[in-house]
Amino acid sequence: MAINDHPSDYDQFQKFGHPGKYKSVHVINNATGSFTASTYGAGALILGETGTTGHADLSGGGRVNLAHLTVGTQYDFALTEVACNAKAVYVLIRNPKLS
Repeated sequence: MAINDHPSDYDQFQKFGHPGKYKSVHVINNATGSFTASTYGAGALILGETGTTGHADLSGGGRVNLAHLTVGTQYDFALTEVACNAKAVYVLIRNPKLS
């Protein structure tokens, strides 16, 4: 098989990659999500509801208090962990092939 040949059962995303800046989303709700190892690549978050409390840990160090963020605004943070109360926080996973 040549370097650019793909198995016939590959879909377009497996063959060509994900075209957007983000490739998936994780919804954290009344939980803690860790974004290292197999879930590496968390590059943004969006608070989905008012009254969200908790924290977001940044990959270079530091912690952001979720209660101080605005609902519906996308925050481009390099994340290692997000923990929140019973409110939805959307964590966007970056496409590593795009900068």
